[in-house]
Amino acid sequence: MEIANLVVSHKKATLEEIEKAWHGDCRALIERVLRYPNVSECAILMTCNRVEVYVVGTETEKTLKDFAKLMRVSERVIEIHKNDACLEHLLRVASGLESMMVGEDQILGQVKDFYNISKQYGGIGDILDVVFSKAIQVGKKVRKLTNINKGSISIGSAAVELAERNLGTLSGKKVLVVGAGEMGSLVARALAHKDCETLIANRTFSRAEKLAKEVGGKAVPFNKLERYIVESDVVITATASKDYIITREMLEKVVGVKKEKILLIDIALPRDVEESVADIDGVELYTIDDLREISEENLRKRL
Repeated sequence: MEIANLVVSHKKATLEEIEKAWHGDCRALIERVLRYPNVSECAILMTCNRVEVYVVGTETEKTLKDFAKLMRVSERVIEIHKNDACLEHLLRVASGLESMMVGEDQILGQVKDFYNISKQYGGIGDILDVVFSKAIQVGKKVRKLTNINKGSISIGSAAVELAERNLGTLSGKKVLVVGAGEMGSLVARALAHKDCETLIANRTFSRAEKLAKEVGGKAVPFNKLERYIVESDVVITATASKDYIITREMLEKVVGVKKEKILLIDIALPRDVEESVADIDGVELYTIDDLREISEENLRKRL
């Protein structure tokens, strides 16, 4: 019996390539892998900068390569780890060592969440149960015994830093945050100390209100995004939507009204902003790929 994983991450893949590997439906993906007769267990991990599939069975490396082809993921961007290397990789992931923002805490919660999702959909058996439980324990212990998360930044706070660099300052600016989930909350909290006006839009208005109250911002109706994009100096999107939240058609209307440039920072996966928006004059679009430089600078400061 073997254990192996297939990894598509920020280390080798672009955002577009990671997005192609992300197929959204966790249950369908797990069931698809379990249909291989030589696979007895399967777990998945999907974040804004990685997609990973863990399997227990026989001929695991060949199976994962076949699965990558089936999912149309280029062999150039995949990594496959087997047995001890697989276990070491998961421990590194849970500890924050494999993150784009090294040491960030969010990944440990994501490992827990996807362990539970994989268990719920019948992918977790005796082996992966022990492996993921141990990885979660190690992730907690590493943070307790070391300073790995001291001074680290999240994807959300990196997005805020990118906005600040682009505008010179956020003081006195108006920032629209689209999404009030985990990532949107990180963005909003990072903005709380920037002396700017923070607007928060979310499909469920009560969640936007709750987050706005926490950070001293203002909740705005999700169905009036166009209006608030016009009013804002920067828009940071971080939803869990499978569909585009901001489309080219929407931005073409906004450009006709707004005289200043439109600054968009999309840190969602799948993406919230239609890619072709970047081709519109007067629009600047940044994605997770553009946060790499900030990540590297943060790591250098901590070494």
